Amino acid sequence: MAKCKFYLAPVPPEGHTAGNGIINSGIFPAEVSMNRSFLTIVLIFLFSLSVPAPAQTEPPHDAAWHFQEGMTAYQAKDYTGFLSHFREAYVLRPHTPTVIYNLACGYSLTGQADSALKYLGHLADLGMDMGADRDPDFDSLKNSPRYQEIMARFAVLKNPVNKSTVAFTVPEKDLWQ
Repeated sequence: MAKCKFYLAPVPPEGHTAGNGIINSGIFPAEVSMNRSFLTIVLIFLFSLSVPAPAQTEPPHDAAWHFQEGMTAYQAKDYTGFLSHFREAYVLRPHTPTVIYNLACGYSLTGQADSALKYLGHLADLGMDMGADRDPDFDSLKNSPRYQEIMARFAVLKNPVNKSTVAFTVPEKDLWQ
């Protein structure tokens, strides 16, 4: 085992000179015996302490935050920002109909008709008519045959599925107030 002498004093002790492997830092004298691999590990560790830590990043936002930020962007007519936030909300909540609908709106408002129709079709598959036929965000799609087909699918959702009859009526109109 090789010996290294470390002197932690302003001046090496008598009989030693500064060019013979002595480290001089100026605190107090001490002699330590250690092998080279341990010294290498210690130096690497000390170097790693001097490397700055990576910058702290913000914690990821939840779907509600992206929804709110998306609506704020929509009101400011920042449709690219609106779409960006609803893409993130969709990643976090892919089965939420309002997120899917607003994603379709965002694609329509940014001129991405195929993607807008894809998400409107997805809503039709889910049986969710959210009033796209009356929404001016989809005006650019109204002449598209694919849009017309999706609107026909939404119209079917408005048809009654059974033939109900009135079981009874309550004559007092203020009974349920």
